[in-house]
Amino acid sequence: MKQKIDLMIDLAYSAIKFGSKEIADETTKIEITEKEIKARLLFYKKNYNLEEKYINLIKNKIVFMVDDGLASGFTMLAAIKMIKKYNPKEIYIAIPTAPLNTLNRINKEVNKCFCPNIRDTRWFAVADAYEHWYDVPDSEVLEIIKSSHIYMETY
Repeated sequence: MKQKIDLMIDLAYSAIKFGSKEIADETTKIEITEKEIKARLLFYKKNYNLEEKYINLIKNKIVFMVDDGLASGFTMLAAIKMIKKYNPKEIYIAIPTAPLNTLNRINKEVNKCFCPNIRDTRWFAVADAYEHWYDVPDSEVLEIIKSSHIYMETY
């Protein structure tokens, strides 16, 4: 989950992945209620298990992960750790923008990271790198998931 704070700074304070513990930025202390976390998980929760499908799709394959940009990188780290669970051959990350300190952390976890707009700054928001930015609402994310190739094949 991300929280907007002063000066348009994106702050990832929690990243949740399937079948694993939460990865959180321990240096960031932001209150979020258990009710809020459960509500968000319930929004995305499905009554089926894609793990077997993922194993077959990812094991010994080259995986490319794409994002619109990284701020703290904790959400991407959670995604990388989830993908690693399925034993890919290699993992590559493609992102248009990120701060240098985040890229240094991400690069240790993947084979290669492609990022043309690297910013060496303490405070960074992905939105700063875009002329026209909007946060994608959960409803749109759910529609994208439902229209995905894997979702359609599975259900």
